[in-house]
Amino acid sequence: ITSCESENTKDLAISMTKGALPDPGIGSAWRVVFSESELFEKGAKVEKTDGREFKHCKDTIIMVVEQQVVVLKKVADGDDPDAEGEDVRTLPVKWRSSGTRYRPFNEAVNMMSYEDFGDWSLEGDASLLWYLQKIVETDAGGPVSRHHTYVSNSGIPNGDRSVHE
Repeated sequence: ITSCESENTKDLAISMTKGALPDPGIGSAWRVVFSESELFEKGAKVEKTDGREFKHCKDTIIMVVEQQVVVLKKVADGDDPDAEGEDVRTLPVKWRSSGTRYRPFNEAVNMMSYEDFGDWSLEGDASLLWYLQKIVETDAGGPVSRHHTYVSNSGIPNGDRSVHE
């Protein structure tokens, strides 16, 4: 939803439109990829909005249905609408009612797992997941908070460029 992400979230509600869904094109359909609403089941084909407001961003449509977010994606007939979410490098997306993506840091780290692809080019083990889990365990709040704590505890002067590197 890159075109929506660049927009101010306050403007999202203003830029919502009513009317017919855009034509997804021959051999494609709008399918539900995320729904907080019981009215729209994940994977279901959606052909009309029934007068609901929506925001169209490239191949994605965001609708707010009874104050709950529903996200539609243009999917070629026969494709799995979840295929994009099955990438082991990504986590499922959570949506705010404003249509912006979010996921709390602690929740994201707790969902992560290490996948060994056998082509790790560095010597030693991959340690990022271990480090992120330690940030969560120490209740540091997140990587930025951990960085500020490290700078404060290490005695690095505020003007030192290593603080910003």
